[in-house]
Amino acid sequence: MSTRLRAMAVLLLVSSCHHEWGHDGDNEGYPGGGRCDPGPGGKNPGYPPGSGGHGYGDGGTSSGNGGTGSGTTGDGGVATMPASTGYCSSDTMCGSGTVCDKTLGACAQPRGGCGTAAFQPTRNAGEMVLLLDRSNSMRDLTPTGSKWTDLTTSIEGTLSRRSEVAWGLSLFPGSDKLACVVAPLSVTPAMGSAAMISSLIHGATPTGSGTPTRAAVQQVGNEIRSSGRPTRKYVLLATDGEPNCSPGSVGTNQNLTDIGGAAQSVRSLAEAGITTFVLGVAVRPDADAALATMARAGGHARQGMTPYYTAADATELQAALDEVARQVALCTFELSPPPPAGSALTLSIGGHAFTRNVTHVGDGWDVTGAGRAIELYGAACDAIQGGASIEISYGCGAGTMCDSAAMACVPSGLP
Repeated sequence: MSTRLRAMAVLLLVSSCHHEWGHDGDNEGYPGGGRCDPGPGGKNPGYPPGSGGHGYGDGGTSSGNGGTGSGTTGDGGVATMPASTGYCSSDTMCGSGTVCDKTLGACAQPRGGCGTAAFQPTRNAGEMVLLLDRSNSMRDLTPTGSKWTDLTTSIEGTLSRRSEVAWGLSLFPGSDKLACVVAPLSVTPAMGSAAMISSLIHGATPTGSGTPTRAAVQQVGNEIRSSGRPTRKYVLLATDGEPNCSPGSVGTNQNLTDIGGAAQSVRSLAEAGITTFVLGVAVRPDADAALATMARAGGHARQGMTPYYTAADATELQAALDEVARQVALCTFELSPPPPAGSALTLSIGGHAFTRNVTHVGDGWDVTGAGRAIELYGAACDAIQGGASIEISYGCGAGTMCDSAAMACVPSGLP
């Protein structure tokens, strides 16, 4: 075969063969496990190469003329147009951006295309640092004990039920005698850390001096951002009042409030992709504004009158902690690799379709993490908890078409 004809044959294969996202594929080198199998063309007289026909494997069927088939995945397979073999035997023989599909012996693009495809996303439990306020005011009494005993008892219960989360711990302030001091993480987020966290919070006392929320959030953020762990990261800030210890006040008047500084620290984490949940522990009315401001800055404020999670006693604390942990443990899924640009997503759980819900109130789902993950809400999350399977499909939205060369959905009618 001449060099020119060989180049044309490779181009035809690359543009028509979409390695879609599956969950059980068997070709190495293709993210998501998708594969592109030849149909019976070249074997049966009725299906010459490039003329359509039925794909084999686990995928559906494909159709079209000139080798432009599409299909949906089943267990990692994709229906595609038949193609000849013998174009490559190793990746080094393929051009930039392509690899050798050793099953076909042909060069192919090792990433998802923009034709319709179904896939199962990867559940991401994530890691969460419990950032607990142990200042003097946490000794205040509640109907079920004290703010501190309610909080620590509720945390232990949540840890025992949510072992799939990589929990971490940080206590602030870090000193009883020196005002406004913070300390490094007491427990680095990890699976199986519940026992260590329980031991540490049992041994801690609410006798810290000052409420240096700004510095505590910054300290936690710096440590988990530099960890290099490729997991979704969260912080649960549990506190009972206004932050103080603003810069310049230490040694003079540590009680000067620092709402703006604390909120900016939380906002910086959100901008870095780290969500902060704010939990108000038996808060006084004068602390509401500070907690609400930090909750809105954290990237996951509750809808309604109170954007932070509230808890007046141990029972409410337990419910609030479980609500937060459920979202981290079971209702976040990674989209890796992310859908091609311009794709429209549809999602079903247990065969029931759920619509996108950008308000995060009620049932549904939304894209988070700069397009790299989805979160489920309400009945969608409950269905996952009940053991139902999740499936997502993508395709070009209304008014767009698939540009196979760019591997993206583009406005229809472009030349």
